[in-house]
Amino acid sequence: MERVLTHIVDADIINDTCQKTTQGDKNVHLDFCVKVLGEDPKSHIADLQGLGIIPLNLIKSNATNIGSRIRQLLNDQTVAPDVKKGLQACQKTYSNASSNIKEAIGAFNSKDYNTANVKVSAVMDASSNCEDGFKGLKSPLTAEKNSFFQLIAIALAITKMV
Repeated sequence: MERVLTHIVDADIINDTCQKTTQGDKNVHLDFCVKVLGEDPKSHIADLQGLGIIPLNLIKSNATNIGSRIRQLLNDQTVAPDVKKGLQACQKTYSNASSNIKEAIGAFNSKDYNTANVKVSAVMDASSNCEDGFKGLKSPLTAEKNSFFQLIAIALAITKMV
């Protein structure tokens, strides 16, 4: 019976955290937040501090994956030269994002939430700047950016809550 109660408490902290996050940022979808936090096995024993590291780690992983996708697109001969120009700018952006997010994780783990917030905000700005670089062209990274942006918003919201 105790195990069942633990899962109820787990669901409550995840749901409460995601409710607060979506109220503060309309770009974050409740189902997305609950899914990403709930899928991590560590979330089932986490407090708010423990939940906060989950989106940070996902941002780090996504930045790496987006960087790989950019390299793949740059090597694709069917991608238009104007789009490749935008991708080249994004490549540097996501490389810098990986560095910033590593620093944010260190700061968050050290409970230096102000530094974590600054570093995660820089990653959010970089993500937006990448999209801006396509100047009226359709970005091939829009789907990845949308998830990435939501993860950043979740991380920022939790950082403000702890």
